Amino acid sequence: MSLRDLFKVVNKTFGTKEKELITEHQAIILSKKGKRPTDVAIKLRISLDKACRYYAKYKESFYLGKFGQDHNYIQGYMPQLLEICEVMKNAGLNMKEVLDESKAYMSMTRDLGPLEHRQLYLLKGVEELKQEKAKLIQEKAAKTE
Repeated sequence: MSLRDLFKVVNKTFGTKEKELITEHQAIILSKKGKRPTDVAIKLRISLDKACRYYAKYKESFYLGKFGQDHNYIQGYMPQLLEICEVMKNAGLNMKEVLDESKAYMSMTRDLGPLEHRQLYLLKGVEELKQEKAKLIQEKAAKTE
């Protein structure tokens, strides 16, 4: 086997992956410059589907997956979160204990609405019974006179 044949085999085996990686980097650079996937596909002579996949990877890198989404959501609450973490640390609490207590509190407050409604209903019933009792006492007193 000649050296030329060896290079052909090596390029055939590894060249496409290297070229694809280079293409992906070029697509990211073009996307970073504000080029749309259609422009990237034309410029790099790749399919629009491939250009869209590269663009999606590029955009996804901004959000760092789930962590990035959560970070964007909570960044306005960072001072409060840091304070909570400090209190947890000083109290020797772990995350599971805090979550369990939080769930218990949320369950309790969720149940308070129906309980308060039931309490008002019972108080109204008690008030009606007191009025009826007073009325019966008055009727009894009127009959005895």
